[in-house]
Amino acid sequence: MLYKDGVEVTFEPTSFVSWLRNSVAVRAVAVDSAGALARLAEAQPHGLVALGLLTGAQIGSQLLETAVRLAQPPAAIAVGGARLASALSAPFPSVVVVRRDGRPWAVLDDPRSRASVEAFLRAHALPLLVPLTATEPAFRRLVRAHPVRLEVLLFHRAHELPPTIVTEESKDALAAARQSAVRFGGRAVFAAFDFFANDPDEITMYSLKPETLPAAVVVSNRGAVDEKRWSSKAPLPADSVREARAALDALVEPALRERAPSPPPPAGWSELTPPPGFEPPPERVAVDASGRATAAGGAGAVPL
Repeated sequence: MLYKDGVEVTFEPTSFVSWLRNSVAVRAVAVDSAGALARLAEAQPHGLVALGLLTGAQIGSQLLETAVRLAQPPAAIAVGGARLASALSAPFPSVVVVRRDGRPWAVLDDPRSRASVEAFLRAHALPLLVPLTATEPAFRRLVRAHPVRLEVLLFHRAHELPPTIVTEESKDALAAARQSAVRFGGRAVFAAFDFFANDPDEITMYSLKPETLPAAVVVSNRGAVDEKRWSSKAPLPADSVREARAALDALVEPALRERAPSPPPPAGWSELTPPPGFEPPPERVAVDASGRATAAGGAGAVPL
């Protein structure tokens, strides 16, 4: 039974379905300049925007919103037109994953179907370093369902007392993982597992102990008969981001060589160099209880 202003309202089945769809619909924000887009990206917890540079007909059909509803990327949703595409040096029409983490922007040229946009967003609209926590299971599902079947898992201990202070070991390991993720972007999915933000027993599945953290494990084809793992033999170097990055790279490189070659990307997928104004935020130095890192100098929270 539905009521409006205290009066019972009767819906025909078709009108009720329309009302329900409109009530839960994903809404895109209209942006008309690179500056507005940069501000929108900066306001997002993970700095991601799924941007549709679309024709009026494509915007009217909710092509982007429908794909986002199914892919569920951790990103803001925005639409723009040919003028914004020109300002960004992007093709028109297209869908672009806008990010502020040092990686190129992924571009889907001439999007024609909901399925093509959904697959594109599943592949590209993930944070540089995905935070795996017990309170946000959606990120685990996104990593498991990612078409790139190579996971680089960083296990660390950030939330010691007080919970807002990151340990030096975790700080260096997280910085190293972000640098490595930029290098291997598109070929591996990088994720961070905080011992204090998850079930502590989970690390035993990877033959790890709390005193061996931070450590890294690379998993190829999880759950398949040919699943394979590569693990760091010792804790990642704790006093040098450069050495920790080298140790991570040394794990990922043989995994990429030994696994089966990935299929080529679908037609229409490309990359775009971000324009000025979309530089990565300052280096992270502290982590709060929600898994968000605070930029140096206290200039606000930015994601892991």
